[in-house]
Formats: sequence, C-alpha cells, structure tokens
Amino acid sequence: MPRANRLRRNTSKRTMRNLLLDLRYAFRNLRNARGFALVAVATLAIGIGANTAIFSIIDTILLRPLPYANAERLVRLNETETAPGRYPFAGPDFVDWRTQNRTFQDMMLFTWPNDMNLNAGGQPEHVIVLPTEANFFSLLGVRPMMGRTWADGEDQPGKDEVVILSYALWNGRFAGDAQVVGRTVELNSKKYTIVGVMPESFRFPFKSQAWIPQDMDTKALGQRGNHWANAIGRMKPGVTIQAARADLKVVAARLEKQYPDSNDHIGAVVTSLREDMVGNSRDSLSMMLGAVGLVLLIACANVANLLLSRAMARQKEVAIRSALGASRLRLLRQLLTESLLLSLAGGTLGLALAWGIVELFSKAKSYSLPQFNAVEVNPAVLAFTFALAIVTGVLFGVFPALQMSRPDLHEELKGGAGASISHGRRRRFTSNVLVVAEIALSLVLLVSAGLLLKDFARMRGLDIGVRRQGVWTGAVRLPDEGYKTDRQQYDFGQALLEKARRIGGADAVALTDHLPLEGGSNYYAKLRDDTRPRSNQLVELHAVTADYFRALGIPLLQGRGFNDQDIQTTLQYNSKLYPIYESGGNPPEELRDGMIYPCVINESMAKFFWPKENPLGKMFSQGGDHGPWRQVVGVVGDVPEWGLTERTVPEAYDAFTGRSPLFLV
Repeated sequence: MPRANRLRRNTSKRTMRNLLLDLRYAFRNLRNARGFALVAVATLAIGIGANTAIFSIIDTILLRPLPYANAERLVRLNETETAPGRYPFAGPDFVDWRTQNRTFQDMMLFTWPNDMNLNAGGQPEHVIVLPTEANFFSLLGVRPMMGRTWADGEDQPGKDEVVILSYALWNGRFAGDAQVVGRTVELNSKKYTIVGVMPESFRFPFKSQAWIPQDMDTKALGQRGNHWANAIGRMKPGVTIQAARADLKVVAARLEKQYPDSNDHIGAVVTSLREDMVGNSRDSLSMMLGAVGLVLLIACANVANLLLSRAMARQKEVAIRSALGASRLRLLRQLLTESLLLSLAGGTLGLALAWGIVELFSKAKSYSLPQFNAVEVNPAVLAFTFALAIVTGVLFGVFPALQMSRPDLHEELKGGAGASISHGRRRRFTSNVLVVAEIALSLVLLVSAGLLLKDFARMRGLDIGVRRQGVWTGAVRLPDEGYKTDRQQYDFGQALLEKARRIGGADAVALTDHLPLEGGSNYYAKLRDDTRPRSNQLVELHAVTADYFRALGIPLLQGRGFNDQDIQTTLQYNSKLYPIYESGGNPPEELRDGMIYPCVINESMAKFFWPKENPLGKMFSQGGDHGPWRQVVGVVGDVPEWGLTERTVPEAYDAFTGRSPLFLV
C-alpha cells in the first residue's frame, strides 16, 4: 500500500477514534449533570419541535409539488368583468376558450361544492359533493384507488348517474368496504352507482367528499354573462403562463367583438394552480415560521447561559487537559461535541413533540390553510430536524466553548483567585450579552403577539351589522326529485318555519338562501328610466323571509320589510320565469317588463345609486333595460357578506320563497 494511502487511512482511524472518545466523554459528563442536561434538552425540544411542526406544514403547502401529474403545467382559469377582480366562467365562454386556444392540451370545468343528502341505508348523512366535467380526473392526472373515474360521455344527461367517493367517505360511511364499487346510493333522492374510490392523497377541492358528473349539455351551460363555473387548464409542454395568457387574451378579445352585449370587458386570467390554491397562506406561514424561529433563538440563549454557568465548575478540568498537551482546537471540539449531543437529544424529543402537533393539525376540522397534501413528518422533515439540531448545537455551544477553551494555566493550576476573577468577568460579559439578546428577542415576540391579540380583539369587536348573541342557524337542502316546483319548496319552507316557531324561546324565525359573511350571488343593477350606462358596481343578491331582519337584529332604516303579499307576488312571478330560465330560454320582454318585485336594499346601495334622493319606490333590474323590475320598499343597515375585513357593498334583498338551500335563522 502506498505511503500516502496508509497515512490517510491512519488519520481517518485516529479521527474516528477521537470522535468516539469525545462522545463517550461528553455522555459521561452529561450523565453526571442530569439536572442540567434535562433542563437543556427540554428547552431545546420546545424550540426545535415548534420549528419542525411549522416546517412540516410549510413543506406540505409551499415546498412539495402538487400531487398531480406534471403539476407545473396546471393553471386556474378565470374571467374578468367590468367590475374589478376575477370571476367564474360563463359556460359558453368556456366552450369557446377550449376550442379556440392554441396553447392548452386540455381544459375542464367544474362547479362549486354542493351540500347533498347521502342515503346508503341507515341514517341519511350530509356530504359535500362536487360536480365535474368528465375529463376532471384525467386532466389532473390522478388514478382511483379502486374502480374507475369518469368515462367519456358521462357528463351528458341520462349517463350521469354515477358517483366517485373520497377515501375519507369510503373509509367512514362505508367502513372501507372492498365491494363498494357497483353499489347504488341516493344523493338528494336520486340514485347513483358508485364507480370508484379515490386515494387518501387526493383532496381537490379540499373538503369534497364525493364527485358526480356535471351536466355539460348546451342548455345546462346557461347563457353568456352568467358566471357560475370554475375551470382548470393543462398547458402544452414547453408553454409558459405568459404565452397562455397572451393566447387566451386574443380569444377573449375575439369573443368580445362577436358578443358585445354579454362579453363587454370580459378578459382572461391565468394563474398557476399552486399559487391559486396557496392563496394568502404564504404570509401566514412566514409569520408563524418567524415566531417559532424567535422561540428557538431564545432557547439557544437560555442553554448558552446554562453552559456558561456550568463552565465555572470545569475551569480546572479544562486547564489540566490543556497543560497535558490538548490544543485549543481539540478542546473546542470536545466542548462542541457536548453541545451537539445536547442538541441531538433535544431534536429527538422535539421530533416527538412535532409529530404530536402534526397529528392534532391533521385531525382539526376547522382551519384556513389549504390541504392538498397530507401534513406528515416525512424524510424531508426529518432531514430538516437533524440539520436544525446541528445548527442549534453549534449556535448555543460556540460562545461557551470559546470562553472555556482559553484557560489561564498559571492561575488555574496554582489555585489562585486571579483566574476566577479574570474568567468571571469575561463570562459575565458574555452572559450579559446573551441575556440582553434573549430579552430583546422575547420583547419582539411579546410585542408581535400583543399586536396580533389586539387585531384579534378588534376583529371580535367589529360591528358586523347582525346580532351576535342568541342566534342559532341550521341548513336544509331539498332533493330535486321531491321538490321540483316553487310551490312545493314554498310549502316545505312554510311548514319548517311553523315548526321552528313552536320551539321554546324562539323570538323570531326566518329563512334565507345564504348566511352573512359567507358570500353569495351578485349582478349589475340598471336603474329604470335612467339613460346612463349601467354602473360597474356589483349588487349582492340575497333572499329572505319577513322576520329575517328582526331575527338577526338588522335595523330597518326606512320604509318597511316584507309581508305576506310580497311573498305571494314573488312566488307568482318566479313560477312564470324559472321554468323558462331553467330550460335555457329567455322570457319575452313584455312579460319581464310587467313584473315588479318588492325589494329591500341596504344603506350602501341607497347611498351609491340614490345619494341625494329618497330610494323608496325606486326601480332597478339585473342589468337589463327590460324587467323584471325590483321596487325598493325598505332600507336596512349594512351587513358584510364577504368577510369581516371586506367593505360592505350594495345589497338587495328579495322575498324568499323557499328555493333550496334553506338556511334557518
């Protein structure tokens, strides 16, 4: 063997032997100082565990790729409107985008999750069901765990009575039945055949429990200008988002010229699917990571101070080792080995703590962060924890090690007080620096927490326009099979109200089509006998029964609320219009122009459209020059419909006749 190779081999053996000796010595020292070791390990475990838990969530949401084939080519598609923002698709626009584009491999349409009643034998269960186009699963590139996904044509009438279950629904309601494929169930009293079960990793959209085909018939797609659908596209290989945007911009401009009435100012919005799904959670996660990072730095300062305090008892030991020939580098290595051993022990305990936090997070039913991957402690998280433990060990161990590795041999070995005084001053200075840093970091953390609590308290104290105390709500979705007509739905709603009024302590009971703060539908209002073009301000659409405003404590500012005659008028008009709209037609102008619905508006709408006039008696339509018209009979206080932090917008209330879903207040 060449001499150079023998020297390298001997050096490696010597290094390994010294490392083992350092580890044994460090373990023995820490075992003899159990109290110190336990406090240090517990302190580090809290800091490392919190960072590991937050990193596992960040890894799930921001770092790991979406669990779809070639996810980087998937984009979310939206349309623009006259009003600012981005909007869902009009069905015919989607068809044109798909047929006329040059940069997309495919596009698919899906709607909003629906609340449905699942009857599979036994007690009916509420489930969240998503209607999708037939190419939904193939475009995302996901395969079922069991059975199959949609076949071509199953999104057409007569072929759409099939359903695919999520893993959670299959494992829960159907107890993991391996023979579930082919079984018949009822969704809103309509029979469906189970054709597949998706794997546990598939969570799109996040809360969907089952998927059914979306009717893609031309009539079901509705009219241009009616924005109701969502869409995702898969770009062709090599196509950039910028190129896709430019392509769809050309298509949108072409449609605007072809359909000027419905497609005026309708543009294209193309967003990376990951960015669309992550949303605003990036800022929240960054703030959380910064907070736990400060906790870890405080833990490091604490342990460093503990090591400095312990150094007083080890001065003579280090001096003797130095006198026997140990170099400063050798002493530093030994002392840092002890620090690394502490940090690795803290990291191991912190990993167990992080695992517990992740388990709690995974089981939580209410949180705002997206969950398209399972939150778990995977190899990437393990590597992060190990690296964090190493960095932490060096961070809190380096200052004490530098102090201890420079002993005054003359004073220490003769046992004089000079060394103690000299080293005591140096250590006190270092300790004071660490204490100052620790206090500063703690103040930053406390001030940040105080600001968050202040914002939280401010949010809780916001006036949302409705009564907070003593209000109970419930929801009912009527099956289409048993409640096809407006009269059937109205009768059910009246029976429900009558039973609710008999509940002891019920002061006011009402029905509505959606609850405050949960969003809804909107339209552009066109004022009657107004020659000006329609405003680009959207008006929120809300339907309520007579006692809704009293039940929620919404103040009546002008005029009156709804009465029984208003309900009957609305029911009469709806029975004429809805069958025509649902068949894909458009009622004749003379029919619409003669219809005048009673309507209550909020204060914001009154100020926006009639700032210097009395709004009572004023009429407007949903963007057209011909009715049906809505006549203002009352003005009520503002209620934010899109969240606590969103500004209140113009809102119009129609008389509610019981169309599903029904929310009981």
